[in-house]
Amino acid sequence: VIMRLTTTVTDSNNLEIWELIFKYSQWVHKAELDLKYKEELDQIESQIPKETLRAYLNARKRNHWANKEVIKLVLDGVIDYAVLVQEDTTTYGMHVKEQTILRDLIENNKLNDKVVIKNGTDEMVALLIARLINTTPSVVAVDDSMVDPKFIAMYEDRPVLENFRRSLDIANLKEGKSDTLIFITPTSGKPVDLCFESPDLLEANNDVVPHLKSCSYTKLGILDVRDANGGNVALLESILSEIDNDSLVAYSARNTASNAIGTFLLDITLALKGHVNRKYLRHRILDDALYQGSVRSLLNQWMKENGYDVWKENEDRRLNETVTKLMNDAILKQNMIVDKTPIKAHLPWGRSFEIEMEDV
Repeated sequence: VIMRLTTTVTDSNNLEIWELIFKYSQWVHKAELDLKYKEELDQIESQIPKETLRAYLNARKRNHWANKEVIKLVLDGVIDYAVLVQEDTTTYGMHVKEQTILRDLIENNKLNDKVVIKNGTDEMVALLIARLINTTPSVVAVDDSMVDPKFIAMYEDRPVLENFRRSLDIANLKEGKSDTLIFITPTSGKPVDLCFESPDLLEANNDVVPHLKSCSYTKLGILDVRDANGGNVALLESILSEIDNDSLVAYSARNTASNAIGTFLLDITLALKGHVNRKYLRHRILDDALYQGSVRSLLNQWMKENGYDVWKENEDRRLNETVTKLMNDAILKQNMIVDKTPIKAHLPWGRSFEIEMEDV
C-alpha cells in the first residue's frame, strides 16, 4: 500500500488533525512545484502537533521502503505478481514523488507486466481472487459512453476509466462482444462524498433508462463511481423500475470508485462463470445504495441529536436498534427494493461508516 494522504479519524476531535495533515501533504507537493505555496505550508505545519507529524512522516518513510523491497522481491522471483495500491489521495500529495520513484524502479527493471500501481486498496483481495478464477481471459462488454474520460473520482489521482481498465487487466478480464454488459453510470457534475453531503442533491439521469433499453445483453452489471461513500438511489430506482431485474447480476457503489470497481469485477467474474448470489446482490443494493446513499445521513442526524460522536467507535445497543429500524422503514418505502424481507443490521465499527446485515 502506498500510504494515504492523511491519518485515520477516531473521533470528532481527531477530525481537525485529519484535515490538517490532508492539506499538509498536498501543500508539500505544491511548494516543491512553486515556492509561492511555502508560506501557507508553514502555516499549516505550525498547527499540527510535532509528535503527530513526526509519526506520520516516519510511517510514510517506512511504507515507501517496504514498497521498494516488494519490487526487489518480484525482481528476484520471490513474488510472481504485485500490485502497489494507492490509498485515499488527490492529484497533489507526497505520494506523487513516491509513485515516481516506484515507477522508475519498475520500468528500469522491466517489470511492467509483473508490478502494477493503481488507485484503491480495500478491493484488492477481490481483484486478485478474480485473477485466480480467470486463468484464461474472460470477455465482458463495457458501456462507458456516459462517463467523462477526464473524470477523476474523489480521493483518487487519475481518471476513473484508467483505474477501471487497469482493474480489468488485474482481474484478467477483456473487453469485447459478450452477453454480459457492464454499464458505468454517468459522471457528469461535481462528485460529492455522501459521508458529508446530503444525498438529496442526487437526481436520476433521464437519458440512462432509454439508453439501457437500446442495449443488448442477457446479464447486466451496474457500476456507480461518481460519488464517494454511496450510490445514487434515485438513479438506481429509475433503472430497476424499467429493466428486467432478473438480468441484474452485479451492482456496486462501495466507498471510493476503485473500491467499488474491484468488488464489482469479482462479482462480474462469478456471474460469467454462472454464479449469481441473489441474496448477496440484494445486500449490495441495500448497503451501497439504500444505506450509504440515504439511510446513513438519517442515522448521523439521529446520532447527533442523541449526543453521539459520529466519528467515534460507539458500543451501544440503541445504535444497532436504530439503524435496523431506519433500514427496514426505508426498505418498505423504497420502490426499487422488490424483496421486502426485513433485516437485522448492526455497526461493526460502532460508527456509521458501514453496516453488516442479515435477513430475519
